[in-house]
Amino acid sequence: MSREHDVEIVARRTTVDSFPVVLWSDGAVTGVFGHALPGVPVTRPRTAESRDSALRAGWLFMGEVELYEKTELPALYAACRQVAKRGGDPGDVRALLARDARPTLRPMWAVTSADRDGRATERVWRLPRLMWPGLVVWDHVSHGRSGRYEVTTVDQKGVCMTTGMFFPTLDTLSAYLWSVARA
Repeated sequence: MSREHDVEIVARRTTVDSFPVVLWSDGAVTGVFGHALPGVPVTRPRTAESRDSALRAGWLFMGEVELYEKTELPALYAACRQVAKRGGDPGDVRALLARDARPTLRPMWAVTSADRDGRATERVWRLPRLMWPGLVVWDHVSHGRSGRYEVTTVDQKGVCMTTGMFFPTLDTLSAYLWSVARA
């Protein structure tokens, strides 16, 4: 008996824009009649371990697919595969997608100090008040004692007080800022 005859449909769902999606017993995710979804690879695992991994990803995908449009399925499937590899749950899929959907922070620096050649030695970035009320980031260009970027609070009179949070890179600073952002 060929392998194709052993495979059967185990779940059917519909996207928010009424596009049908099917999960097969070997972990493949397709449209109706077994056609590939645009941007979503059709897995055909050869070992039991890869089949189990594909099925975990498929079930994560099927649990979320009704919240997404057809055009968003490739990103959703990629997140489900990534989370399934490390044994995560649907909350991990949502967190991963939310993190990827966040806009990149683009600092708007105001130079407060410069050396004799005009190069900045200290800069300040006033963060958007709706997301981070009362927070200001100082860039100690000479890398400071604890880290280059320092998060401070600013009061109504404009006086800055350190929070004790220092970060060596903009990426680590951004991760912290998103963790304390107001929704």
